[in-house]
Amino acid sequence: MEIELARKLTRSPRQIFVDQVNYLQERSLGTLCFLWEKRRIPIVLVGTKTLFDNFYQSKLTDDVRGQLTSRIALHYLLPELTKVETKAILRHALGEEMTDEMVEQIHQVTGGNFGF
Repeated sequence: MEIELARKLTRSPRQIFVDQVNYLQERSLGTLCFLWEKRRIPIVLVGTKTLFDNFYQSKLTDDVRGQLTSRIALHYLLPELTKVETKAILRHALGEEMTDEMVEQIHQVTGGNFGF
């Protein structure tokens, strides 16, 4: 399957975006490394802070960790939303129905985590 994916990416090159990467197992991460090696396409990995922690404190074998970290061009940890940012998102989603009490409660329950 990996070889077929690489072939298809040769015919139609494109970047790959993978969400919730923190749930992938070692073999799946190895597939991403294989595709990058074969086609040198941009691959964007998105996940929780657990993803970042997994790269540096995980149970991945040293070989897999080395392969992955040698291919990381940059990483960016997104901070939690401020109350102002939470309010802006809720205003966009709820319009006039949004109240300051709702903002306070939602921000408190989610801890400013937009993906909550």
